[in-house]
Amino acid sequence: MTVSGVPIPTEPMTSDEFIAWVQRENPGRVELIDGVVVPKDDGGPMGMAGDNPRHNLVKGNARDALKSALSGRGCRVYIDGISVRTRDETSYIPDVLVDCATEIDFENPVAVKPLIVVEVLSASSHIKDTVEKLDGYFSLPTIRHYFIVDAVKRRAVLHSRKDDGIATAILSGGTVTLDPPGIAVDLDQFWEGLPT
Repeated sequence: MTVSGVPIPTEPMTSDEFIAWVQRENPGRVELIDGVVVPKDDGGPMGMAGDNPRHNLVKGNARDALKSALSGRGCRVYIDGISVRTRDETSYIPDVLVDCATEIDFENPVAVKPLIVVEVLSASSHIKDTVEKLDGYFSLPTIRHYFIVDAVKRRAVLHSRKDDGIATAILSGGTVTLDPPGIAVDLDQFWEGLPT
């Protein structure tokens, strides 16, 4: 199997080996799950990795909404490409990531202090995003908020870490407060430009 013309390794990898391979081979949109390199399917044609217009638009809108809300707070918002290492053999690449590390190594493709992650659902990623990644992301103590966004239904499921567990809200618009970092995010901005 290949991704963007790059052969996918058949032997299991660690997260460190995966990151080195990605930097060396530049295979495109892939993740490491339980030691196996898998394409990140984002609703592209025929189940292939790659965005469709709706997915891409919502992903960009979510990034913009978070970036606007975080203005002046010292956190950075990334779209694609920055790895969140949840275990030695698992590294996810969220659609949108907020990292609040105080210092940035601009050569390091791994999030240092991930705080907020966003995954925009596709048909093939639904179970992985709603079950596996929910568990994986919240295994990291720095992650406080996980948005799972359904671009077709214009709905976001927000999981937030609380003192006594994880709180879940199903949202279709309006403003949601994320604390930390103490910001208000305009969810209506997620749907801008979509057909009604």
